[in-house]
Amino acid sequence: MEAIWKGWEEMSSELPPEKVERLEYFLKGDRHALLFCLDLLWIAHVWDDLIDKDKVLSDEVINQTFLKSLASIPSNPFYQQCQAFLMPMIFNAIVLWLEANELKRGNLDQKAVAFCLDNAVIEIIHFCILLKGQSEWARENAPEFWQLFGPTAGELTVDMED
Repeated sequence: MEAIWKGWEEMSSELPPEKVERLEYFLKGDRHALLFCLDLLWIAHVWDDLIDKDKVLSDEVINQTFLKSLASIPSNPFYQQCQAFLMPMIFNAIVLWLEANELKRGNLDQKAVAFCLDNAVIEIIHFCILLKGQSEWARENAPEFWQLFGPTAGELTVDMED
């Protein structure tokens, strides 16, 4: 678990080891699925930080992001096996996130839509749980998953104030 966790402390306090352990459980212990999800979350966080310019990122974090994007994810066995399903979702999540960034500058209704679109990457993580355990498993674990990884009302309030 330590090797997976290396580097996250510099980027985000939102993914403590307990969340990583629960995610591994949701993914039925599939280490490659877990690494894919963590890499995807890492990339999304860094990209967001770079665009928002709300955090100064170290060269190491930026380097790790490109390694994850160009080497770790494409060579990940889980990703390779599920690429036909995951790639359209990743592309859609990117486009939705770009749209959300534009809508955040708008009126209150546009900001509310942006808040929903901003978290599309989490839907990919949920889809990975579905791939690993089918619909019964995903639905059984959905309340805890969304509580741990979904957006919160506090985030919505902050986004509406910006």
